[in-house]
Amino acid sequence: MTSRKRYWADGSEVGGQQFTYLFDDIGNRKATGGRASAVGTNAANQLNQITSRTVPGVVDVVGLANPNNDVTLQAGSGTVLTASRKGEYFSGAPVVPAPLPAYPQIQAKSLYGATQTLNAGKTYVPASPEIPTYDADGNLTSDGRWTAYVWNAENRLVEMRRDTATPRDPSKSSPSSTTTNRAASGSSFGPETAVRPERSCGPNRRTPFTCTMVGT
Repeated sequence: MTSRKRYWADGSEVGGQQFTYLFDDIGNRKATGGRASAVGTNAANQLNQITSRTVPGVVDVVGLANPNNDVTLQAGSGTVLTASRKGEYFSGAPVVPAPLPAYPQIQAKSLYGATQTLNAGKTYVPASPEIPTYDADGNLTSDGRWTAYVWNAENRLVEMRRDTATPRDPSKSSPSSTTTNRAASGSSFGPETAVRPERSCGPNRRTPFTCTMVGT
């Protein structure tokens, strides 16, 4: 797959839901593009393991709000951004202020009326480049999000940890895992996947930060 895109009925692109992929001759992903937070490049070693990944310091935010007024977006103390609109749908990619990594609060607010509720949540943004490490069996042992992945003798992921200097909640996770070196749930080092608007405002590593405005 080299691209995955959504379009409105009139043929225009759905903001924040565009993805493109570039691969080398052996199938390693070299670069990603499309929405703002998906733009980056990867480097791989001779074992076809990703050794670095550039990360844009932005967060894609999508959702629904009253179509008659603007929606503003902000990441932490960064610049307030006016979202793009398509009917009730809104999208935008506010810049996360340095330094990174960071765990900023993401705010979305409809300007429809004087009593709109501010929707807010948090999401993790790694430093760039993000540098993963591996053990002798090829299992991921650390990345920009978690400082220790713990595997058992059968190469099953049993725990993920971070140090107190890494801006990430929680500090420890015990995900379910498959018989391979990839977690079945929890954090993973890899590509973004499909998106969908949700009924609450909150982060998800695999989708844009999504929310539906209250009081609309």
